[in-house]
Amino acid sequence: MQSKTRKAIRAGAEGIASAVGRRVYKIAARAHDNVERVSDAAEPRVERLVSKAHAAIDEVAAAATRGMDTLEDEDLLAAPAEWLETAGGYVRAHPIASLAIVVAAGWALSRLSR
Repeated sequence: MQSKTRKAIRAGAEGIASAVGRRVYKIAARAHDNVERVSDAAEPRVERLVSKAHAAIDEVAAAATRGMDTLEDEDLLAAPAEWLETAGGYVRAHPIASLAIVVAAGWALSRLSR
C-alpha cells in the first residue's frame, strides 16, 4: 500500500510540477511579447530623439563655424587698434575734455560699485 501511495504522491507532484512549468512558460512568453511590444512602440520615439540630437549638434557646429569665421575676419582683429588710434587722436585734440570724461566715468563707476 505504501508503494501505491508513493506512486500516487509522485504522480501528483509530477503533475503539479508539469502544470507549474507550463504556467511559468506561458508567463515568460507573455513577458517576452510585452517587451517586444514596448520596444516596438519606443523605437519611433527613440529615433525622433536621436534625429533631434543630431540636428542640434549640426546647429551648434554651424554656429561655431560662423563664430570662427567672424573671429578670423581681419577687420574685427584690426578694430581694437583703430579704436585706440581714434581715442588717442581725440585725447591729443581735446586734452581737457578727455580728462573731464575720465573723471566723470571714474565717479560714475565708484557710485555704481557702492
